[in-house]
Amino acid sequence: MNKNDFLSKLKSNNGDYSEFEKYLEPSSTVLDYQAGYGRDSLYFNDKYDVSAINLDPRLASELSKNVKKSFCVDIRESHFMNRFNAIWVYESFNDHDADLIKEVLDVMYIALKKDGVIQVNMTLDKINEFNFDNMCLERHFEILSKDEVARTNLVNPHANFRYILKRGSLLSK
Repeated sequence: MNKNDFLSKLKSNNGDYSEFEKYLEPSSTVLDYQAGYGRDSLYFNDKYDVSAINLDPRLASELSKNVKKSFCVDIRESHFMNRFNAIWVYESFNDHDADLIKEVLDVMYIALKKDGVIQVNMTLDKINEFNFDNMCLERHFEILSKDEVARTNLVNPHANFRYILKRGSLLSK
C-alpha cells in the first residue's frame, strides 16, 4: 500500500484529528508519542514539523522511511525541552501503569513550549483506575476538553475518551 492509499484508509477508519488541530498552526512542532508504524505521524507529517518516537527499534526504523525525525528513544531519557507545540498520545497510555504515566507526563510538560497541548486518548477504565483528571492537574496541566470518541477500531472496543491538555504555569499551583 502506498502512502496516499494508507492516508485515505486512515482518514476513513480513524483519523479524527480536528479537535487537536484547532490548537495547531502551520508552523507547529508535533511529537507523536509511541508512534508505532506511524499512522498518525504520516497524517501530521504533511502539515506540521513532526517528530515520532518509539521504544521498538524495528518500528522506529520502519517509521524513519516516511518521517524524517523518527527516534528510537524512551521519552524519559530524551532531552526534549521546550521543543513541541503539541504532543499526540493515541492510546499508548492504556499500556502504561500509573507511575509510568506520571513520569511521562512530567517529561512531556518539560518538552512542551509555553501553552503547548497534548491530546491523550485512553479507555474509561484506565481514566478511572488512574484518577486521570487529578493526575493531570497535579502535573500543572489544564484540561481544555474531555469527550467520548466513537470507536471504529474493534481491536479495543472499550469506551475511549479524548483529553486535550494545556501546559499550565508552575506558578499557578
